[in-house]
Amino acid sequence: MLPLIYMEEQQKLLDGNYDKYMNKTLKELQKEYIQAQKDIEKEISDWLLKIDDIKASQPNFAFSELKQLQDLQQQINLILEELAKVEDALLTNTLKELYVSDYVDLHKLNEKYNLLNLNTPLPEFNQIPQLQALESYMTLPNVRQAVLEYAKTLPVEFVADAVNGKWFSSRIMERSEKLGYSIEKEIRQGIIRGNSSSKVAGKIYKEINKGVSKNMQTSFNSVKTLVRSEMNLAQNKTVIHNAMKLGYNGLKWSTYHDSTVCEVCRKLDGTIYPTTDIKASDLMPHPNCRCILQPVLLDENGKEIKSSYVNLDELEEFNKQWEQDHSDRFITDENYNQRRSEEYKKQKKQIIKQSKPRL
Repeated sequence: MLPLIYMEEQQKLLDGNYDKYMNKTLKELQKEYIQAQKDIEKEISDWLLKIDDIKASQPNFAFSELKQLQDLQQQINLILEELAKVEDALLTNTLKELYVSDYVDLHKLNEKYNLLNLNTPLPEFNQIPQLQALESYMTLPNVRQAVLEYAKTLPVEFVADAVNGKWFSSRIMERSEKLGYSIEKEIRQGIIRGNSSSKVAGKIYKEINKGVSKNMQTSFNSVKTLVRSEMNLAQNKTVIHNAMKLGYNGLKWSTYHDSTVCEVCRKLDGTIYPTTDIKASDLMPHPNCRCILQPVLLDENGKEIKSSYVNLDELEEFNKQWEQDHSDRFITDENYNQRRSEEYKKQKKQIIKQSKPRL
């Protein structure tokens, strides 16, 4: 059985890397969103000025601004497409660097507690070329820098998973298209309101920009959720691979058995997943999950014969401190319904229905 302190140190290491890369990524993405909003506002301003010039030079011309929206919308879509590409690239790099950083830190933790020779790594672990390549770096004095360079060569599928059949790249592009439609709607409504009340272009511009800003902020809030979810998936991959490395062939879902455990995780508590038949996305039933995946040894019939950790109920003090330090990373029964969309509630029921303990 692994010592209790090992689990605590592992969680602190993972949390430290998570916070580091989360803050860095969101800071960079926020800059990109601010610049994109400025570029969009400039396009709208230039377009409105152009419309005014046309009206001034041809006062008797029957002119409709709505018919001239196509060029403006094309420019806005180009800005949003470029923003989506930047977001995709930043998130891809973040996931790769997070994964290898976690891998290095867990390797050092395993060395600290003399766990590397405790069990023989699973045969499947030795058959994954990326893991064998990573292992070759572990003895280097500058291992972290070396693996960060190696991370660039990793396929994104190695550190990420499709969620509900969609990869994060697809979800980023879908959000970008949705944002484009929302901005176009704001412009159309602004023009209509302006025509009906004879407002000058400057006032129309301000009203449209208020709508653009609101939609950009809504989209950025969605970015935060996406980044958190994908980073959790990348860390789940590291936990799976580390368990295989230490010779454990199963992962046991464990909650903290307290009042902050949500309904979904309470249903999953005690579920056992074979490490060779599990995806990282299977281990994240909702964003901001704080549950622990405990490596376990299973016999040939899939029965648990050896647990890696002590009962999590013994971690009362550690648990309380974790909650204080990471209150934004978990949900409770009290705020569950408010924070989950109707679509997610439907997915939740399906998750609970499909997630039966495999013993």
